[in-house]
Amino acid sequence: MLNSKYAPIVALTVLAILVIAALGWFLAISPQFAKADALNADTDAVNSNITMVQTSSAKLDDYQAQADAAASNEESIALNTPTTYDLQAFRERASEAIEKSNVEIIGLTQETAFSLEGWTATPAQLTSTAVAKLFAVGPITVAGDPNSTVVLTEDAPAAATDTATDDSATPTGDGAWAAIVTPKAEDGPVALGLVMIPLTLSVTGTAAELNTFFELMANPDDPIFQVYEVTANARPAGSSTQVGVSEAEDGDVIATVTGAMYLLNADTTVIDEEALVVVKPAEDSAFTPVGDAPAQSGE
Repeated sequence: MLNSKYAPIVALTVLAILVIAALGWFLAISPQFAKADALNADTDAVNSNITMVQTSSAKLDDYQAQADAAASNEESIALNTPTTYDLQAFRERASEAIEKSNVEIIGLTQETAFSLEGWTATPAQLTSTAVAKLFAVGPITVAGDPNSTVVLTEDAPAAATDTATDDSATPTGDGAWAAIVTPKAEDGPVALGLVMIPLTLSVTGTAAELNTFFELMANPDDPIFQVYEVTANARPAGSSTQVGVSEAEDGDVIATVTGAMYLLNADTTVIDEEALVVVKPAEDSAFTPVGDAPAQSGE
């Protein structure tokens, strides 16, 4: 057959069919496969984006739950950082703890209050930083299209979201995501308007009595008395006499407690409408003068 006069025609016909098939592949079928691959890639990217959004949304819900729980701390904040300082209430609190623990007071000193401007927190310590980081990575974008927030191929359905006039997303010219919330970059104050009142309290008694005293002073129903340092020194029998305090016995200890109480947005209003009167502590108070103790300032 190949030697017949029709052989060249047959060969040319077969060649033409192959060329047409090849052209059909490159011009029609191959682009469709390419589009299908692009759509699959876009689908994977969109699914990844959905997963990211779902994960971030779950974290936001968790942070919202924490914020709701923090709102319930208002009573605790009002108790532990009031706007006014009641020294008499602290004296009564200490007096009750002294009486119940059977320790004896040596002295109570209050220093000048001051603002806690140096009490700061790093950005890493703030929940707001973790929240802001959830917005650091935005929706995926179409290359070259700064107004699209979803990756789409050229012939895919026009489902992109137009964010050109949306204040919640401000993409740049190259389509990059511009976060609307950014983490705090510098250290900042823990709380504004926080005032610290340093106090030093010295008591004496046995180790067991002092332990009871500390437990009573740590009553969570009372305003916080934050202890920064406790210095304990033995006070054996024969030790030097402390004015107004029983004679030392073996096993006694002198404890000096350095701590502080706090005010938030302190009220410095001075009310002076009546004549001054001498305030005397109750007869069973630990602050009642004992024996021939020297007079203290203010009496």
